[in-house]
Amino acid sequence: MAPYGPRGSGRSLSRALVYVGVLLAANILYGLAILTLVAAFGGMDALFGESGGSGVDPELALALTVLFAPFILLITHIFLRRWDHCPWRELFKTWDARSPVRGRWLRHLGAGYLAGGALLGALLGLFALAGWFSFEGWGDAASRGAGAAALQSLILFAAFFLQGGAEEVAFRGYLFRNLGLWRGLVPAIVISSLVFGLVHGLNPGASIGPLPLVNTAVVGVLLALVRIRYSLWMAVGFHAVWNLSLAHLSLPISGIECAGLLRCRVAGPGLWTGAGFGPEASLLMTLLVSAGCVVLILAIARRRSTRATPSPDRPAEPFA
Repeated sequence: MAPYGPRGSGRSLSRALVYVGVLLAANILYGLAILTLVAAFGGMDALFGESGGSGVDPELALALTVLFAPFILLITHIFLRRWDHCPWRELFKTWDARSPVRGRWLRHLGAGYLAGGALLGALLGLFALAGWFSFEGWGDAASRGAGAAALQSLILFAAFFLQGGAEEVAFRGYLFRNLGLWRGLVPAIVISSLVFGLVHGLNPGASIGPLPLVNTAVVGVLLALVRIRYSLWMAVGFHAVWNLSLAHLSLPISGIECAGLLRCRVAGPGLWTGAGFGPEASLLMTLLVSAGCVVLILAIARRRSTRATPSPDRPAEPFA
């Protein structure tokens, strides 16, 4: 038996489709319930912000996104136990099950933090060179002293680790695994990334053009390749630090704003800076992430070309 179970069964596709449907339905019901409670107990200002505009208050939207993460993990747990009949460790196996991450997960997680930080640093560095990035001062927490700043940093770190980890478990974990068992690696990468992009199309600012959806899908491809070449833990670290860094800089995270330790501003041509959706809708982001995808594809191809003939100790890849 292949490390991830039997391949080619239509049941894997059924599990993937039902899983996405349940997540979307749960997200809608959760959002409606929470927003109704907030509106009832906090009034319209709490729901839409002091301006009373048509959009939900950004900090409330961010809180709702983070607080939904445990529901994602619970739904995944139920599917794994009741339908897939497999333990959680199946989602965290390496793609060929030859290089177990057990005992090294923290190193992979840290490497993901470094890689995500480096990519975002490169993007913002290009913004700075073009004169589009500026520092405008300290955030409210930082201005209150080191203790308040440290507390905010700790809360944001935990929140985005939970949120980023839950999304990676959903898209590069459960969904990716079942799509891979159904038709192999390429369909798993493409379909999971398209779903990832479409889900983020509901975020504020996503209607500015095609780049928010395109870039989010391309980032999904990058994270899937990270998951294949290295591990799901590295993808979790990459995703978490990306969101955490944007939050600390008070820049939009896929259209959702957050008041961080620093108050930074990106202003320039919308095509290149991402406008209201944030840096993730920038054409520079498209170019950088696409280059990263090419590098990872070459690394994966080189690894596969030099792989030894499968044996009982070195099983064949399950998603060929």
